[in-house]
Amino acid sequence: MNTFDIVVKTSKGLDDVLEKELKTLTNQPLTKINRGFTLKGNLKDLYVLNYNLRTATSVLKPLHSFTINSIDDLYKKSKNIAWEDIFDLKQTFSIEHAINSPLVNHTQFAALRVKDAIADRFTEKFFGKRPNVERHQPDFVINVHINNNQCNISLNASGDSLFKRGYKREHGEATIKENLAAGLILLSDWDKTSPLLDPFCGSGTILTEAAMVSMNIPSGYFRTFSFINWNDFDAKLWAEVKQEFDSKIIDNPTEIVGYDIDQNATGSALMNLDKFRGMRHGIKIRTKNFFETKKQFETGTIITNPPYDVRLKTEDVEEFYNKISSHLKHSYSGYNAWIISSNKAALKKIGLKSSKKYLLLNSKLECEFHKFELYLGSLKPKNQI
Repeated sequence: MNTFDIVVKTSKGLDDVLEKELKTLTNQPLTKINRGFTLKGNLKDLYVLNYNLRTATSVLKPLHSFTINSIDDLYKKSKNIAWEDIFDLKQTFSIEHAINSPLVNHTQFAALRVKDAIADRFTEKFFGKRPNVERHQPDFVINVHINNNQCNISLNASGDSLFKRGYKREHGEATIKENLAAGLILLSDWDKTSPLLDPFCGSGTILTEAAMVSMNIPSGYFRTFSFINWNDFDAKLWAEVKQEFDSKIIDNPTEIVGYDIDQNATGSALMNLDKFRGMRHGIKIRTKNFFETKKQFETGTIITNPPYDVRLKTEDVEEFYNKISSHLKHSYSGYNAWIISSNKAALKKIGLKSSKKYLLLNSKLECEFHKFELYLGSLKPKNQI
C-alpha cells in the first residue's frame, strides 16, 4: 500500500493529547508542527485517524507546496495543478484557508483566487464547463495554507471539521465544541469507569463525549468523510476499518450525570443523546439547580464549563464562582473537580489551590482548565490560585 504525507491539525492546547491519540493509532514517527503533527501513512492510516481521533480538527493529504511572491503567483501556480485528475466536472468543491502573509491583504480574496484558478483550468480543458462550488457538504474540500511566501495546497480528507461528530440535533447557547470537550475528558484523570458529573451541562457535549470515550465509540461513528469521494477510495478497506473499531464498542454502565437549571438545555441534551439509544444505561440528565444537589457517590470526577459572563451573563459572576466553590467543598468532598473558564478573575474566586492547569482555546476565548482536589477544610484564602 502506497504511503504519503498526512497532516493532522488540532486546537490550541490539545497538542499533547492529540500526540497520545496518534501514538495509540499508528506506529509512524510524528513531526510536530503548529497545532498539529505530520506523519507518513497509507489509506488505512487516513481512514483510521479520521474515524477515531477525538481531539483533531482535520486530517489533510498534502498535494503541492510552492513559494509565491504575489497573489498572481498564487493563481498561476494553483492553476498548474492537474485538478482534473483529482475530481471531475460532476463533483463539487470548496476552499478553506489559513493565511498569515504580508503578501495577502484579504485572506478571502486569496481563497477566491485559488477557486478561480481551479475553475479556469476546467473551463479551458472542458470547453467552458467547470465543477460547481458548494459550501455545504462539498465532495472535495481544498485546504490552502499560506505562511509568509510559502503555500501548501492539501485535500481535507475529513470534509467538515472533525469536531462535528454527527450526533447533535440541538446546540446550547454557549456550548463548547466536541473535540474540546473530548480534550477536557482526556486531560482529566477520569478512569472511564468511576462516576462523572457535569453540573452545568447545557446541551450535554461533555456528557456525550464522556459516554463515547467510556464506551469506545469512535468519534466518527455518526458522520461521513470527504475521502469517500476520492478517486482512490477503497470501500472494502473502509468497511474493514469501521468493523475493526466498531467491534470494540462496549455497553458501559458507567454513571454519567448532568444537571442544568435550564429545562431547554436539558431537553437539548436528551435530544443529542437520541442516537445513543440502547447504549446509554448510565447517562442521566436532570433539570436541577446544582446548588441544591448532593453527591450520589462517595468519589467521582466533575468536569464542567460554567458560565463565563461573556456569552452567558450572570448578575455577579465572581460571586457565582465563589458559590460554586462553597458547594463543591461542602457537598462534593472526595471528588476531583475540573473547571474550564475564560474568566480568570472568577476562577480565583474558587478559592481552592489547583493541582493542575492547562491553557486552552474555546472558540476564540483563551481559557484555563483547572483541577481542584476536594477535601474538607481545604477552602482557605491563602491557597488561592
